[in-house]
Amino acid sequence: QIALGAAATQLPFFPDVTLSPELFMVLFIAPLLYLEAHDIDKGELLKSVKLSLSLAIGLAVATMAAVGFALHSVWAAIPLAAALALGAALG
Repeated sequence: QIALGAAATQLPFFPDVTLSPELFMVLFIAPLLYLEAHDIDKGELLKSVKLSLSLAIGLAVATMAAVGFALHSVWAAIPLAAALALGAALG
């Protein structure tokens, strides 16, 4: 299907369609996420919420620290607190 769609776009009579990322999110991604949210097993979700939150928060803190300390070591003029804040924003 993907190859057929890619080939169809090369045809001269195929209309030139541009789709903005925001419209793509609203038309395709949001309904898929909504459907998956209704199909998820609530018991399994509650069993794995502790692991999911610990991984998400732990990796966010690790990324912030890695970016912050790396930035501070490369560019010493930036204070460590500012480098960590930038690491949190970029990470």
